Amino acid sequence: MFIVTLSNATNQTVTVNYFTSNGTATTADSDYSSTSGTLTFAANQTSETISVSVNGDNKFEPNETFTVNLSSPVNAVIGDGQGLGTIINDDAAPTPTPTPTPTPTATFTPTPTPPATATPTATQPPPSPTPTATATATPTATATPTTTPTSTPTPTPTPTPILPPPIATSATNVTSSSFTANWTAVSGATGYRLDVSTQSSFRKYVSGCQNLDVGNVTSCSVTGLSAHKAYYYRVRAYNGSGTSPNSNVIQVKTKRR
Repeated sequence: MFIVTLSNATNQTVTVNYFTSNGTATTADSDYSSTSGTLTFAANQTSETISVSVNGDNKFEPNETFTVNLSSPVNAVIGDGQGLGTIINDDAAPTPTPTPTPTPTATFTPTPTPPATATPTATQPPPSPTPTATATATPTATATPTTTPTSTPTPTPTPTPILPPPIATSATNVTSSSFTANWTAVSGATGYRLDVSTQSSFRKYVSGCQNLDVGNVTSCSVTGLSAHKAYYYRVRAYNGSGTSPNSNVIQVKTKRR
């Protein structure tokens, strides 16, 4: 369970979106169940919780991690937008299989030769290193095995770090029907995806501007808009390893005709 807190109480309703992201723990490997949604803090409420289901298995493997990310706050700003969850392995290491003892052979001559001997040896794979990570708050989940492990553990590859979100900056070239959205570059990104909405909660998008792939640039001209109306935009970076969380949200109001 993850606890999301406000730094102080407010008489306004505060909302913030959340979603899970794979780390060394993945939904494809059935380590945990992904979840997303929106938290709503009533006036003067300062904490909410997010529950993530962890799936037990019978594989011996290192501790694994995933993250819960926050985005798109309303009436608040995000101070720490990511929580780290650790799934602790409590499966016993598999019992090593000893090397079979070869059958000794003996050769008879006028002077008997003693039979040969062989000593069985057992090998066991070295223990896998335990990854560690540090975050502002680290909730911990434990997966309980249902049966005794019988297979040889498969090494877990080291994941590529998730890209950090870009920083959206103020719009430029604002007219009655268009503006230019701007953001900072993210190291390692190969492109960016832009959302433009008429609502700060991004429940309704401008046509053609939901998850719009704008390529590897740091600005994009948005056209065909209504005059004297508020719009909101946010952006995400991506590369071959995945997509970053959302940036901060920028509000821009088109001019009168």
